[in-house]
Amino acid sequence: MGGPSGMTALGWGVLGAARIARSDFLPAVAASPSARLAAVGARDLGRAAEMVEGHPGARAYGSYDEVLSDPAVDAIYVALPNSLHTEWTVRALEAGKHVLCEKPMARSSAEVQEIAAAAGPGRPVVMEGFMYRFHPQYDTPAFTALLAELGEITTAHAHFSVPLEIPDDFRLSAELGGGAFWDLGCYCVHALMWLLGDVTEARGTFTGHPDVAGSAWLRFASGATGTASWGFTGTFAERLLLVGTAGVLDLELPFLASGAGTIRLATEHGDRTWTPAAGNQFRTQVDHFSAVVRGDADLRIPLSETLRWVTVAENLR
Repeated sequence: MGGPSGMTALGWGVLGAARIARSDFLPAVAASPSARLAAVGARDLGRAAEMVEGHPGARAYGSYDEVLSDPAVDAIYVALPNSLHTEWTVRALEAGKHVLCEKPMARSSAEVQEIAAAAGPGRPVVMEGFMYRFHPQYDTPAFTALLAELGEITTAHAHFSVPLEIPDDFRLSAELGGGAFWDLGCYCVHALMWLLGDVTEARGTFTGHPDVAGSAWLRFASGATGTASWGFTGTFAERLLLVGTAGVLDLELPFLASGAGTIRLATEHGDRTWTPAAGNQFRTQVDHFSAVVRGDADLRIPLSETLRWVTVAENLR
């Protein structure tokens, strides 16, 4: 299958049989003219075989190393437990593969530096998979215009909670790098830093080990402050509130926007609502990554951004 520029579609190899790979990433690859599934590797060969069904030519492997050795694989999607993200990102880069790794790609600044060393100054391409940045509500001039109407942002709040009622869920395993912060809170901190810039002071509180809930207070170089809250203990809720000198912007679905979440803007000129077009941010992320590999786009989430937010995460804990 040819991509938009006539190049062969990027051959993806998937490491792991996680739900996000099965329900979100593989359909995105199947829908993209710039991508194709080349291989899936899982500890259970049967699960890998199930995942390649419907993807002609894709191979199933019972190990991750076999995926890295497959010459049909151009890029790796790392969908493993958090504790394995850095290790397999580095191994894939050293094998000459491009890498899209689920968040958090790393859980320390030292791990980010290790990934940067493996990637080198040029190729291969490596990006952390914060897919929310590829939803149409952000990827339009209209959002930039809304931000401009706020004036100078003085404070902001981000919240993300998803109830987790399975006692043995891997996201509650300290050994596997679990915890509500790495699953949900990371979105909040990442988004606040994307919109408000560098952090000069950070404080955090965490409940449990690994944490099942937490909160953070951030001061930014601009003088603005931000707060974040997250947890497995509350009902499903997500919000991003930005308060500026000229208005307030409220995003209903800032992170897991499977549809079109309402955005509300209140200024001295009145209140307005905006419903952006629905879109599949996983598909847009795949297309963007292919464009970067082709040299047709600049990487939207470079390693420098990963280093910035992970450094702040270290200071919170």
